[in-house]
This record gives sequence, C-alpha cells and structure tokens, in this order.
Amino acid sequence: MKTTVLSVDIDTQRNRRKQIIEAVKRRKGERHTLNCCTFKTEGSKSAIITAARGLGIDNDVAQYIANLIPITRGFTWSIHDCLYGNEEEERKPVTEFVNEVKKIPDLLETALNIEGLISGRSIHASAVYLFNEDFTEHNARMKAPNGTYVTQFNMHDSDFQGGLKFDFLTLSSLDAVRHCMDLLIEAGHMQWQGSLRATYNKYLHPDVLDYETKEMWDWVAENKVVNLFQFNTQVGLQAAKRIQPHSLVELATANSIMRLMVTDGEQPIDTYIRYKNDISEWYKCMREDYHLTEEEIKVVEPYLLPVYGVGDTQEIVMELSMDKKIADFSVAESNKLRKSIAKKNKELQQKMKQTFFEKGKKIGTSDNLLNYIWKEVVGKQLG
Repeated sequence: MKTTVLSVDIDTQRNRRKQIIEAVKRRKGERHTLNCCTFKTEGSKSAIITAARGLGIDNDVAQYIANLIPITRGFTWSIHDCLYGNEEEERKPVTEFVNEVKKIPDLLETALNIEGLISGRSIHASAVYLFNEDFTEHNARMKAPNGTYVTQFNMHDSDFQGGLKFDFLTLSSLDAVRHCMDLLIEAGHMQWQGSLRATYNKYLHPDVLDYETKEMWDWVAENKVVNLFQFNTQVGLQAAKRIQPHSLVELATANSIMRLMVTDGEQPIDTYIRYKNDISEWYKCMREDYHLTEEEIKVVEPYLLPVYGVGDTQEIVMELSMDKKIADFSVAESNKLRKSIAKKNKELQQKMKQTFFEKGKKIGTSDNLLNYIWKEVVGKQLG
C-alpha cells in the first residue's frame, strides 16, 4: 500500500543544526532515524564537457559549447530544450548551440546519454526521516562517504515510503538574534532568566515587542537595519526604502510585493506604492477602468483594502475565489488555483481561469468584477 510522508519544517541556528539532528537521533534511536540521501546527476553543461573529455575533444571547445546552453531564472536548460525548444516554458531552440554541437561527430549523442546519469551521492542538508518502527519497515539504508547512514532512496521516493520527515532548515537571522542577545546581556540591557527560552520570552517574544515605535520603522525605511530578515539583499533594501513600511502588515506586504513581477504594464510594487500614497487611485481603477459598482467594491474591500488594493499573496487569491459573491470556489478548487500559480502550470492556469469565470457567471457575478479579480489580482501573481 502506497503511503505519503508527513513533513515538518523547523528553522534552526546555523551552528546548532548538527547538534539538533544528533539529539533527535539519540532520542529516537539509530534504527528509527535516517538522513536523506541526495544523488548528483549530470546536467546538460557537465554532460557536454564529460562527453567531450571522453571523445578527446579540446576542453576549451567543450567549455565554449557548454556555455551556449542558456540559464533562465537559475535553471539550466536541458540539451533537449536547446535542440527542440520547450513550448510550455516558452523556450525556442538555441540555433548557435545546435550548429556547434553537430559539427563534432558523436558529441551530441554521447552527451544525451550522459545527461541525467547519477554521478555521486551525498547527504541532504536538512531532511531527516523518523520512523516508529525499525527503518527496514519503510526504507533501506547505506553509508554516505563520511560514514553517516542515509536512505537508499532519494527524497522523492522516500516520501512515498511513509514516516515523518523533518527539515531542519537554518536561518542566519537566528544566529544574529542569539548573538545580539549575548551582547545585550553582556552590556546589562537584558537579564539572563535562567534559560534561553525564558530570556527570549521576556524580552523578544512577539507578544512583548512594541510595534508602534516610529523610530524603529524609520530605521527600516532608511535601510539602517542592515540584517533585516528577508530584506538583507539589494532588492529587499530597495523595496523597504521605496515602500516605507510603518507596520507589521506593511512590512509583510512589502516582503511579498517585491517578489512579484509582470511582463507588461506597471510592476506590482509600483502600483502598491501609488495606491499607498493615494488610496483614491485604487478606487479610481475599480470605478473607471473596470466599472465596478459600489456594491462590488464592498465585496473586494475586506480582502484588498488592508494591502492598499494589491493582492500580494496567493492566499488572497484563494480567499477571493471562495467568496460566495465572486466565484464560490471550494477549498479544493481554490487550492488548485493556488497550485497553478505556484507551479507556473499554464495548462492548469487556463483550466482554472475557465472554471473561475464559469462558476462566477453561474452565481450571477458580473464580467466586470470577474475580469477585475483575474487581471488585477490573479494576473499579478501569474507574472
């Protein structure tokens, strides 16, 4: 019988992860815990270089051909995509690569056979599987190069073997918080309460922090907080400076908005800033561009007014689609819509768009409101 794994993500200090995993193994027992194995596979670029080396082709030539393989949004194209394109990913054949690789006998055929082959194994940085029974009831184990026991299956296959998967993730921000606590205690600004948890709860727990301090938010807007979680990149710093968040909701919205990009028209972050500076601009868009009635505006206000009229998260898309005055989606349907956005599945997106308009019209929702939701909210998530 096929089972699926339950997964728990835990954020930890970078310098404590190994200790935490070892503590879990001691508590649960060696035969009830397994680190997850990862397998290194030959990518398209390395396949070209490896094939060339085996065929005695000059390394400079191999590197030149490999460098013709494009990288889009951090993902390297496959050799197949370079040769034939990929309609779903909107990729066209790479003519220069095709011409160069076909000049050398057997290079293309050899590289295609090498691409995707397993060339090494290692330990997954964070994933650990826990079992109530002996591991042999669910998985199999082997030793990684450093002697640690790991699963013989990769993560995808191990997930279907059952058990509980813990992902022990690391956040440098947690290391920074701990270091700051030590400095504050040393300087006498905080008093040690007998344990790390008690000290944190007294001084830094969200329930005891003051979110109304204007000076704190001014520091965020002026980029004076150099290690602000999620905003410690150039993109994040620019977003904080432009958006000028002065509340926790605005900060969370800024964190979402700065990740959204559209191919045509005004970028979501620019729309958000414009509406934030003058909320009447949002109402003008609804009334003049989409001809929404006052009643229809009242339907969307509870969802969009707190974020100045810009749907910043996939959860807002879900909530709007489930509203009984919009499309009356079920939870399952709204989640399918969310997945189509998250997975960038264009076929599913088209299917969900059709369902959205069909269900909306069935309950009497106007085309104006449906078009507004799809173009202005869903559209900004689709990019």
